[in-house]
Amino acid sequence: MIILEENIWFRTIALPENATFFNYSFFINDTTNNNIITDTLNYTVVDNDNPAANAGEDIAIDQHENILFNGTSSNDNVGIINYTWSFFYDEYKLVLYGKEVAITLDSAGEYNVTLKIFDEAGNWNSDYLIVTVRDITPPVAVAGDDIVIDQGQLVSFNGSVSYDNVLVVNYTWTLIFDDIEKNFYSLAPSFTFDEPGTYHIKLNITDSAGNWHSDHLNVTVRDSTFPVAKAGEDITIDEGDTVVLNGTESEDNVGIIIHTWSFLYNNSNVLLYGPIPSFVFNIPGNYTIDLKVRDKEGNGAADTLNIVVIAALLPNDDDDTDDDTSEQNATTSSQLLFWIAIPLIIFALIVGVLIVPIIIKRKRKNILFVPDTEATDKAERAATLTPVRKTRQKVVRRRVVTKIVKRRMLEFPSLICPTCDQFAQYYAEYDCFWCEVCQDYVSPEEESTEEINIEPPEDVDELPKEEVPSGVVENDPFSSTSDGSTEILPESENPLSLPDLESSESTDGDLSSLKQ
Repeated sequence: MIILEENIWFRTIALPENATFFNYSFFINDTTNNNIITDTLNYTVVDNDNPAANAGEDIAIDQHENILFNGTSSNDNVGIINYTWSFFYDEYKLVLYGKEVAITLDSAGEYNVTLKIFDEAGNWNSDYLIVTVRDITPPVAVAGDDIVIDQGQLVSFNGSVSYDNVLVVNYTWTLIFDDIEKNFYSLAPSFTFDEPGTYHIKLNITDSAGNWHSDHLNVTVRDSTFPVAKAGEDITIDEGDTVVLNGTESEDNVGIIIHTWSFLYNNSNVLLYGPIPSFVFNIPGNYTIDLKVRDKEGNGAADTLNIVVIAALLPNDDDDTDDDTSEQNATTSSQLLFWIAIPLIIFALIVGVLIVPIIIKRKRKNILFVPDTEATDKAERAATLTPVRKTRQKVVRRRVVTKIVKRRMLEFPSLICPTCDQFAQYYAEYDCFWCEVCQDYVSPEEESTEEINIEPPEDVDELPKEEVPSGVVENDPFSSTSDGSTEILPESENPLSLPDLESSESTDGDLSSLKQ
């Protein structure tokens, strides 16, 4: 004890850490062994030390496992009276109390768990740990319903209905097409199926923990391609023969499952089935066989062939057969001649309309030349006419003597070709002239009348009409016409023409000026 002043003493005492109260009193004793004891004094010790919290090591568990929170490693100088554990779970704050707390965590994830402890004085402290709940729950893949489409259609897949407790990080679609595996990595890919058939589509999804799940769907591609029916070539058989029909040449992209043959026989419908059926034809006639084929999808096609069954000839039926054949041939010939005659008549009419005007026109361009003695005599008589008589001819007409040509054509069959100035031969069987040089037809043509007025001299008196000289036939075409004029052939169109009457004075009846 230490004496500070007279009658004043003090002493320092260290209290333990866990002390909560302090009681003391003084005992005084002198040298004579006299003593005195003071009253006891009581004091409360105030705890101002914080406790030490210890939540423990971090924990990693799988989903649905139990976890034990242990705070026994926490301590306090006096004593811990409260342990509080708290963390957020499924978006809610979860609070647990106790030194040791057990709980089952179903949701995968990472959780920060805080431990907070309190002593009686209200002093507190906290600690935390990380709890990792591993995701062991696989996702759920949903590929969708089965799909039925036609050939060539585009299919869009959709995996958006798939789900996971955490997160799907991968979508993989797999299919086998044309013996080749095809993979698509997306939520909703698309693909065009060109070939018919049933395809199995697999969807596999994976979450962030590596858990995966798969689903399947079937895509049925309907066959929309029609088959090709081939009934075969036409057949000709005899009565009583057996015909084997062959439809094996028919084809389809998948396969033909039904062959149906139908035809009318003896006024009844006959149906045959299969690719190679047979039938005996005992009745002559022409038969049309219909073939219809179908594939698995019901796509169909048709084709036909003709079968001619020839009747067998019996000895007793030869005459009847010949009569029937004769009548049939006569009917056929009459019909054939009728149909042949119609186009020939039409062709003849067309040729007549086109060719006849051309022939008439070409005939008018040519003049018949008659090289005979009688014509020469008539020309000499015309040349011997006196000038007085020639003067009295006031009008000289020049025209083509087509009537003479027609009348004398057979007697003197000659004509000058206007192209080459050679004789053209007349062919009575064809009623035409033919030039061997030009290799062409030559036809006479009538020329328009041309009038020439000749004024008589003033000093010549009009003489009476002379008598027709002997030897000159009256109204002869080469002497004078009925109207008193003389018909001659123009020089410009006939190489052997008479000289003009106006120039008769120079010729004086000399026939040497005639052109040969």
